[in-house]
Amino acid sequence: MEEIKKKLRARARVKYMQTGVLQSLIDLNNERQSHYLKATTCCRGAVVTEGKLTMRYCRSRVCQVCNRNRSGRLINSYGEQIKQGSYRFLTLTIPNVSDIQLKEAIEEMKIVFLYIRRKFARDRRQLNGLYTIETTYNWMSDSYHPHIHCLIDAEVEECFEIVKQWINAWEKRGVKCSPQAQDIRKADDGALSEVFKYAIKFDYTMARSDGKAVLKYSAEAIDTILSAIWGKRMVITFGNIRAVDEDYQEEAVLNWSEENDVYLWSVCDWFSITTGEALSDFTPSEVPNNRRRRGVRQRRGERIVYPEGQKTQFFN
Repeated sequence: MEEIKKKLRARARVKYMQTGVLQSLIDLNNERQSHYLKATTCCRGAVVTEGKLTMRYCRSRVCQVCNRNRSGRLINSYGEQIKQGSYRFLTLTIPNVSDIQLKEAIEEMKIVFLYIRRKFARDRRQLNGLYTIETTYNWMSDSYHPHIHCLIDAEVEECFEIVKQWINAWEKRGVKCSPQAQDIRKADDGALSEVFKYAIKFDYTMARSDGKAVLKYSAEAIDTILSAIWGKRMVITFGNIRAVDEDYQEEAVLNWSEENDVYLWSVCDWFSITTGEALSDFTPSEVPNNRRRRGVRQRRGERIVYPEGQKTQFFN
């Protein structure tokens, strides 16, 4: 029972910590508002019947509860396939981009990687593996850093060749990628976790020089990243790796020995409608700083600079 309680406390913490961030996203009042509202309903209630405790997932891409579940299922699903080869963990990056460049940059990254795979295929060399695209946000430069995390069944020499072709392909597009920013290492369990971690994560707080905590990822930054990947498949497989369903589970079902009951979420835990007792006994250790970040930009990061007057036609 204690192990189940531990799982429930972890779920309660994630749900509690994302509440205010979701409210900030809802306040943006854009076309994704209904999805942000949907995320607030995730695991809102728990029903205990016939020795089972059941909660319903919302299946929203922005929901951190569902993303934790999705990441675990993808690791389990692809892990067995990955273990059958000698895989390398390859990270391919480009310089930071602005919000208006992000969506186009991500699409161009997919095109460049496809070009590299086809070039190998023309030399009768099949590449097997999968990749995801993650985007992080630099609040000091107000810029975005999309990058590829790739698990590939290839020798080190072939990985170096991929990196070289990646840099050359972007150079032809007028973008200079740093060789030091690319990374090759042997794939292990940590690499699986890195590849399948959330496409969107809420980087809650960070300490400022004046001792105050601020939200590192503002609502606008999270929304910008979501807008760039909206409706896109986040795990791209190639070669002999079989794609699995990325979708989320409908329900979470746990064994539960107590009598039939119904629990409803309130603030930081689920509480019984009959006894008022808490389900997980989660106690917040901090108040989440949920609103938009505050502070002055301190420096500029490395960014792609558009030619004058070509802000929407840079990648071609």
